[in-house]
Amino acid sequence: MRSKIGYGLMGVTIAFLLATNPVVVNAAGTITGADVKNSSLTGKDVKNGSLKSADFGTGQIPAGPTGATGATGATGPTGPAGPIGPIRRVNTNVPPVAANATSAWAFVHAPQSVTLTASQALLGSITASLQASPATTTSLGLCTQLGAAPLAVFASGWHIGVNISTLRQDHTVSAATGGLAAGTYHVGLCANTNGAFTGDYTTGFVQVVPAGVVSRAGGDAGR
Repeated sequence: MRSKIGYGLMGVTIAFLLATNPVVVNAAGTITGADVKNSSLTGKDVKNGSLKSADFGTGQIPAGPTGATGATGATGPTGPAGPIGPIRRVNTNVPPVAANATSAWAFVHAPQSVTLTASQALLGSITASLQASPATTTSLGLCTQLGAAPLAVFASGWHIGVNISTLRQDHTVSAATGGLAAGTYHVGLCANTNGAFTGDYTTGFVQVVPAGVVSRAGGDAGR
């Protein structure tokens, strides 16, 4: 008899709790954040590996070590030729040029100063009015000089055995050169002379151009 009464009271009690206590009812379902007191959970309550990076705020996860440097990429294609540089006009007097027994080139007039890169070249054309007493012969060309280095004649367009007479005559040299190192150069008409001579004026130009547009230019030995 007592056991039947005990079982009956237990059943009534369970039914009462399910009907009146929401905590007991929700325990059989899903527990949400609203059911958890703030700051009540600790790391022991979280399953290892269950959290993702999206579950953390900015700056809560420390940055990992810097990765290895990647391989160098392939070299890109060669760019187009740059624009033609400005023209440097030559319009100066010709001072007396001494005889030269060393076969070294020397400027006939005050040279122009030009700056170029390794992908640029030079071309120019300069006329000089020259005379000698007595008459002599010389070689004429266009030359470059980088710093205090010796003069270097342009690769094309220079003339050997030009006659400088006792009467003033115009002599023109047109030349081009490439393959120069980047830098600032002195550029002008130059001579490699056997005898002394003098002159009146020089006129012409020198110009910096893209290396790909330089062609071999000729000139007049004299007129």
